[in-house]
Order: sequence, then structure tokens, then C-alpha cells
Amino acid sequence: MDGQSGQLPAKPPETPGFPENPFPYVFEGFKTLNTKPIRNDVADDEMYICDGFMPIGKSNLRVLPDIGSALYTTSGSITIVSFYFANISGTPIAVVLESDGSLTQVNTVTSSATTIAAASTITTPADGIGVS
Repeated sequence: MDGQSGQLPAKPPETPGFPENPFPYVFEGFKTLNTKPIRNDVADDEMYICDGFMPIGKSNLRVLPDIGSALYTTSGSITIVSFYFANISGTPIAVVLESDGSLTQVNTVTSSATTIAAASTITTPADGIGVS
């Protein structure tokens, strides 16, 4: 009952593409990220990983916005297996491992791409590579 007229409140209007009775995910009491212990040892009010969100205070997360168009795309049926970011002197780059076993360096400022290693150089691209 709504307390004043003694009637039940009206049903909320339906929104196309939105569930009828959405269940909100509420995360209250969050203190901080804690990536030092193994995941089983992270306290209830801490998170081990916070992918796509930036913690900005207690019980406060902000969604990280997309920054625009794709930095680099492959051609044909070739896919990106993994990528890493690095710097060469003052130039920020991305190192891209592609499914054909090739490596490509992409300047993240200008989007110019340079082949580092030709196709089939990495014989098991699905295993990924390590960059340090």
C-alpha cells in the first residue's frame, strides 16, 4: 500500500530490452583492491581483481570508458592472440601476437604498424609470449 491513498503502487513501465524485474548487484563495504595474497585469502571487503572498473574510494567504483576506435586490426581470418604495451625510448608501443605466428609493433600515438616477426615465427602462438 502506498501509505496515503491505501492503494497498491502502480507497476513500473516496461522498458524494451530490459528485464522485467532486474536484480541489482550491490557491492557495499568495499575497501580496496588487494592483489598481494592468493585469491582465497582476500577479505570479504576487498577485491583481487576489478576488471573494467577503477576504485575511487570506499564502496565507490567507476566504469572505465572506452577511448575510441581500434588501435590495430588484423586482416582475413587472422586474430589477435595477445598484446602487450611497452616503451621504446619515449615512444609508447603495443606488441601484438597474431594467430599466424607473426609479431607486429604498433605505435600507440600514430597507430603505425611495423612487422617485427613474419608469419610462422612463433610456432605455437596459442601459448602466447612473455614480454618484459
